Amino acid sequence: LRAAGTAAMIYVLPTPRELRGKFLGHHRLYAYPSEPELPTGDEFVILDSGAFWLSKAGGRSGGMSQAYMHCLAEHYAKYQTSDAALVCVAPDVYGNPEQTMRQWAWWHSEGLPQVAPVIQFTQKHLDHNEVSIAIRQCAYYRAWSPEFVLVSNLCVPGIRAAQGMPLILSVVQKVLHPRWIHVFGAGWSPEDIRAWREIGPDSIDSIAYYTAAQEGQSWDGDPPDADWRVTARRNALAAQQLASGF
Repeated sequence: LRAAGTAAMIYVLPTPRELRGKFLGHHRLYAYPSEPELPTGDEFVILDSGAFWLSKAGGRSGGMSQAYMHCLAEHYAKYQTSDAALVCVAPDVYGNPEQTMRQWAWWHSEGLPQVAPVIQFTQKHLDHNEVSIAIRQCAYYRAWSPEFVLVSNLCVPGIRAAQGMPLILSVVQKVLHPRWIHVFGAGWSPEDIRAWREIGPDSIDSIAYYTAAQEGQSWDGDPPDADWRVTARRNALAAQQLASGF
């Protein structure tokens, strides 16, 4: 975890079908079952389990079926055979840390591909109970010594800086000592990106750079283009510059 407000943070780009091929060379994210574009240079690519979109379809509590997780494992294994810099995300459950840990245990009992753990929360407000839940998850994942850890930003589209996220990231670092901490669903506006950079994760991601473009919003101070895809590319560049501190 970099010191708050110091070195550059990375804004990872979730890449929808309409923008495929436009961000090669940039750090990207693809949610299962989307087929990823593999790294072409020094960038890394996150292969997400699809938990957020599952939650949108059917709520938080149900989790993933074993059939879904086996298909996810096959998807990961297909790309882990390459030398590409890939991060495969554990089969997490948005808003349900207990089920996320149960699925982690099942995944490893089946000997499925290596994945990075996700710290989940049960509510949008980070109170003492949520901090305790985060500590328990970190203690659980410590046996695997993960180098890459992901933290779910349950409060969408807001930032949770005032609600304890700096403390959470500190707990993750002190208990797990990962090489990298990434926050899911963070950076929903230029102001939000600046605030996250002050908190200090290594990277964040958000679909907001292109959903804002679809709504006719540009982040670089110039009028939006008639083609939202052009605006999305400009928003992505603005987001990356803000994240890096330039």
